[in-house]
Amino acid sequence: MVFRGFDLNGDGKLQYEEYMLYLAATTESDMGGQLEAVFKMFDINDDGVLSVEELVNAHAFVVKFELKFYPRRPC
Repeated sequence: MVFRGFDLNGDGKLQYEEYMLYLAATTESDMGGQLEAVFKMFDINDDGVLSVEELVNAHAFVVKFELKFYPRRPC
């Protein structure tokens, strides 16, 4: 089921970040618009820049996403 694939924390609900990734993956919009939406998603205080804390949170979220959808195979 597609929903489970985007429910990264497995709580049976899509948080805002999970929903934004779902939209980015399933809609055919321009890449610039998708990147802007993802940037805004991680700019928690909406000041137009990513602080170190926001960037760390964004990175952790992306890593979790990659591990879920692109698991690494053992060598």
